Amino acid sequence: MGEANISNCTMNQTGVTTIETSGTYWVNETMINTTHTRCITVESNNVLLDCRGNRINSSGTQAIRIEGNNVTIRNCSIIGTTTGSAISLVGGSERQIINNTVTGNGHGIGLEASTNNLIENNSILNSQGMGILLASAGGAGSDNNRIINNNITNCGYLFNAFDGLIINNCSFNNVSNNFIKNNANNGIQLFTGANNNIIDNNVISDHPDNGIFILNYSNNNIIRDNIIIGNGDAATEAGININSSSANNLSFNVINHSNFTGIRLFSAANTIMLGNNVSNSLWWDLTLFASEGGRFNNNTVNYDNINFETTFSFKKYSGDVNISGMSTAPSQNPRRNIDKFLNISGTNWVVMNISYLAADVTNNDVLPSTISLYHYNGSAWVAVFGATLTNSLVSGNLTTFSPFALLGAANCSDLFNDTILLGNILAHGTCFSINTSNITLDCNGSRITGNKSGYGVESLDKLNITIKNCLIYNFTAGIFVHNTSNSSFYNISAINNTEGFRLEANASFNNLTNNTANLNTNLGQGSGIILDEADNNTFERIIANFNDEGFELWAASSENIFVNCTAFNNSWFGIDIVDGSSLDNSFSLFNLSQTHLKQSWDIHCDSANNSFYNITIGNNKTGYDTKISTKAYNGTFRLTGLHRFPANPANRLNISNYVNVSKAAGTWIIFNFTYSDADIASIQENTLNIYRYNGTWNQLTSTVVAASNIVSANLTQFSAFAPFGQEPAPPPPAAQGGGGGGGSSTWYAYAKKEICECILANGSLYPNNCEKPLLTSLETCEMPHTVNDMDKFVDVFEEKFDSAEQAKKTDEDSIPSAGKAFFSKDIKASKKGIFGLILIIALAALAIILTKGKKATPKVKYEEVWTPSVKSKLAELKGPAKKKIKPLWKPWKKKEYQPWNPSKKK
Repeated sequence: MGEANISNCTMNQTGVTTIETSGTYWVNETMINTTHTRCITVESNNVLLDCRGNRINSSGTQAIRIEGNNVTIRNCSIIGTTTGSAISLVGGSERQIINNTVTGNGHGIGLEASTNNLIENNSILNSQGMGILLASAGGAGSDNNRIINNNITNCGYLFNAFDGLIINNCSFNNVSNNFIKNNANNGIQLFTGANNNIIDNNVISDHPDNGIFILNYSNNNIIRDNIIIGNGDAATEAGININSSSANNLSFNVINHSNFTGIRLFSAANTIMLGNNVSNSLWWDLTLFASEGGRFNNNTVNYDNINFETTFSFKKYSGDVNISGMSTAPSQNPRRNIDKFLNISGTNWVVMNISYLAADVTNNDVLPSTISLYHYNGSAWVAVFGATLTNSLVSGNLTTFSPFALLGAANCSDLFNDTILLGNILAHGTCFSINTSNITLDCNGSRITGNKSGYGVESLDKLNITIKNCLIYNFTAGIFVHNTSNSSFYNISAINNTEGFRLEANASFNNLTNNTANLNTNLGQGSGIILDEADNNTFERIIANFNDEGFELWAASSENIFVNCTAFNNSWFGIDIVDGSSLDNSFSLFNLSQTHLKQSWDIHCDSANNSFYNITIGNNKTGYDTKISTKAYNGTFRLTGLHRFPANPANRLNISNYVNVSKAAGTWIIFNFTYSDADIASIQENTLNIYRYNGTWNQLTSTVVAASNIVSANLTQFSAFAPFGQEPAPPPPAAQGGGGGGGSSTWYAYAKKEICECILANGSLYPNNCEKPLLTSLETCEMPHTVNDMDKFVDVFEEKFDSAEQAKKTDEDSIPSAGKAFFSKDIKASKKGIFGLILIIALAALAIILTKGKKATPKVKYEEVWTPSVKSKLAELKGPAKKKIKPLWKPWKKKEYQPWNPSKKK
């Protein structure tokens, strides 16, 4: 292996330094060649030639010629060759040309039928001919070479006809990460069968012809991720130009400021274009001539790299097509653009797809569902017939060629047609204004958010509109209805506005159903629902909570119906009828419960003839609910629940129903409390009265309508009100001794009343404490006052006993003598049937208990006693009577009988 220093170009007799032995060679000084064809020839394999930065001046056709394999040339500065290449690779393979500077030569680096070489980090400047040339010879190409990180600048100016890099009839080369600028003709040229090459990640700029030129059957090349700027001065030149070549792939290239055309395809069949960004072309961004069969997906054209960046795709087309972005756009009134514009010219047709991003829609305040493809006919934008919108992609078959754009209704704009929202919307001021009658806005669950100005949706002077399924936040009014009638508003949530729903100026016969108006406030002036001169509207299932006021009625808002609504925790009023001209409104099945601040009331009514039916006044501090009905016949009143309750009147029980009513002078109202059966379980219903509290409770003249569970009174003085009633009367003293017919009738009446109350207290014909039903209907609990009424009482029980034959076997002797003595002869004589006798025996036994076994009566041991609150049974009875009577009572063990005290019943 040789090793030597090279100091000149005259190592042998021919005047040429020839390296014939493998090894390492250094150039230690400037080498000058003024007479010979070349300076150094490397004939051997496995040679490293390192110039160490020294210059080779050669006036011959070549400075260094390499014929051997596995040769490295590095760190050389070469200048002055004439027509040939400064470094020439002839045949062979596996050469590395690294880190050299080649200036002012004929060609920079030339490969002739040389393969698998690396050309890296070289600067090739001001060559008269090619910067780098890959050529074939003898049918063999320069294939599988890597051209990486080279600077090729200002080459080709000998005849203004040469390129920065040429690949001629060579394949499978990779040209990557090179800076190629201002060469005389093309930046890179592939021609005459240059196939399957990869040109990627290069910066190619400022060439008068093409940035990249592929021609003459150069097929299947990949051109990707290149930045190509300022190329192509004439109509047939472009950033990328493909001529008479097929199946080339152009992907993700950025082509900017082409002086004529960004990408030009001429007879370039089956070209694939994917993700290229072409902008600021002087004429067209893309032109296709006789280039059918290609696929053009997600390419973007733009102007000024800021405005109108438009991404398009197409596959099917016929004839020639020219496409470019636009620097200006015609006026879009009444539609609005999303900055997607294409200028298209052609001869036949193209099926074009234009895509957009969510930000394009949001930034331009355009309603997504209204976007479509339009073309400009010279005076107006016209919708492309049959255009479709699918997943942010608009498609249309274009047969009329002109400017095209994606336009839509403004995000917050006038609506002329049925509209369905496809996404949330941010608004600055009023969002939607209904501009024609008989249309529907379906928000489809989308949210419309404002900036506390304007209206979410407004309808002015329209008929038969529908607004539904909306979430509306942060407006002056969520829904604003002005002089609009016969319309429907449902499934709408208007939250955090100043007013949730506002109906005004003859807004009438509208239906609002299943809506929510919460948290609408403005320093005490906000409302969930507000009506101002709005009549005959229906509100059903409305929730208006946590507002300044829940439902507010202003001037001349009459004959409106409110059903099954809720107003909780509004800081002023749940229902506020402000003006005396708002008449005959009806509120029913309402739930009201306010915060009960000092200024808070459930109802404020300043007008007559407004009706309130089945209004539940809840108290969110005590949990008590009071159901009332009233009609304001005259004057003003306010009504709310109480959370502090004065003590009950003497000997009266409450039913946990309280309200506070205030009034203006001259007011009078008819007021109803509604109660449940459970409320009066321990109160005699016919004793209910409404009381007014003014330091003490004072009973008002009241009416009880038992069938409707209502107690009512006419209120003319106002403060706190509540209904109270009396406890049932205690039983009379028990009869003493064993005789006395007169006492028997009294005892019988009391005993029967006790049995009836057992039924009533337990709420069933099968009370919990009675093993068998005592009565078949409550009507039989009417107390008989004569002995003859006993027959009716006996008939009730007759079916509860065994057959008459079994009853006849009852042994009268088994009844204690005290029981026999208790009833008068009149009672015994009046009983015709054995069943009556059985019941009498049972009641006689009960009388024994009540008289506590006086001396006239044989002593009976009582282990279990019947009282109204807990039913007992007789502990000891002998004979068949015990079997009949015992099941009438539930055991409760107690050694001594304690008389029942009705006041302890509760």
